[in-house]
Amino acid sequence: MDKQQAITEIVSLVETHKISLSELEAALGRQQIEANKKDVFTLTRVFSYLGGIFILSGIGAFVGTFWELFNSFMRVTITLGPGIVCLILAVLIVAQKKKERTSIVLVVLSAIFQCSGLFVAVVEYTPGGGDPRLAAFLICGVLAAQYLLIFSRFKLTSLLFFSISFAIAAFVSVASLLKIPNDLIEFIAGGSVFALSYGINRTPYNSICGFGYFVSSVTLLWLGFDLVRDSWIEISYLGMAAFMLYVSTIVKSRLVLFPSIMGIFSYITYFTEKHFADSLGWPLCLILLGFVFFGLSNAALKLNKRIAA
Repeated sequence: MDKQQAITEIVSLVETHKISLSELEAALGRQQIEANKKDVFTLTRVFSYLGGIFILSGIGAFVGTFWELFNSFMRVTITLGPGIVCLILAVLIVAQKKKERTSIVLVVLSAIFQCSGLFVAVVEYTPGGGDPRLAAFLICGVLAAQYLLIFSRFKLTSLLFFSISFAIAAFVSVASLLKIPNDLIEFIAGGSVFALSYGINRTPYNSICGFGYFVSSVTLLWLGFDLVRDSWIEISYLGMAAFMLYVSTIVKSRLVLFPSIMGIFSYITYFTEKHFADSLGWPLCLILLGFVFFGLSNAALKLNKRIAA
């Protein structure tokens, strides 16, 4: 309907339900207030992110300029200290239930500075730096326990994200130290992240699941291709990618759907170039490949609608 018809319809509804002018003004006023709240919320978030970027850039520039002039204690202090301070400030903000968006930025900064600061401490105070895998295991393990402990008290999603991230990093480090095959490490890490994402997706902390789904899907698909590449079962990779495509409908995530589609596209292109690039049938293969892509695009569109539903 056009504007005049809409006004007529509104007038009819007002008369039918006996709505007063003051009630209309109050309702419209509430809508404007909510809109203003959203605008302020967005602006606050942008300023918080910019603040974090400037803090990180400023400290990085300062450290880079005077690094050679610092002794070991000063190097550790200038890198680890800001991380501890940021974490304390984040905890205080969350404890007072104020500016939770600011606390997220502070948690991110604390993770960056604490991790880098602990590695600097290892390099500065360990002869030769030691085995970096052992250092990574100890540092990531301590940080994972720290963020998980704080999360158990304050229930902040960013704390859960870093506790999982550092725990996975600690596992990869110790697995490499124990000389576990890289393929097995990738499979366990990717599968664990996917399983955790699926479990967390049913909780209030599901905003981190998209990243977990994407990283784990890419890891598993990459591993699958490495395992079957140049073998007689190489074509089975299409089945793996198609299975991940099916899984995307179960977990209802576009960030699983996208890597799966790209895996199929990439393998078909790779297979065609490998076996048919120098043959007379290459133009026909390209045409057939185009029809396959159209078919996959149509299937992906239907899956996307299914996920959205």
